[in-house]
Amino acid sequence: MFTNISWKDYILFIAAALFLYYAWLFFIFYAKDILRIFNKNKVPETKAENENDSEEIFGIVYRLQDEVKGTIEEAAAKKYVKEEIILSLQMVLEKYALGSTPFQFALNNFIERHCKNNCSIHLEEDELKQLWVR
Repeated sequence: MFTNISWKDYILFIAAALFLYYAWLFFIFYAKDILRIFNKNKVPETKAENENDSEEIFGIVYRLQDEVKGTIEEAAAKKYVKEEIILSLQMVLEKYALGSTPFQFALNNFIERHCKNNCSIHLEEDELKQLWVR
């Protein structure tokens, strides 16, 4: 009955079947690791993209600081009252939407310092929070 199959053919078939079986098991259990090894080249690209995003955000923050500084200097020249300064700063901050970012604290310090130096107005903490709500 098995005279048509040689031992050589039988061993080759069993070896090929075992190879495919273990390759399939290896792929099932280690697919994520295999993909991670082949996708190592993409990690530096994402780091570069994050650096570009950070540079873009810092550029936005610097533009906002310049606009806030100009608004406060204009308010000082026109002798605005405290409420008018708060309203004009709210309008400027509304355009940039950086209220829920880590930059809010630094921007609050920047605004407080420039209001104190240019307008001789001290903004309380609740007034600084009010700047970001609109």
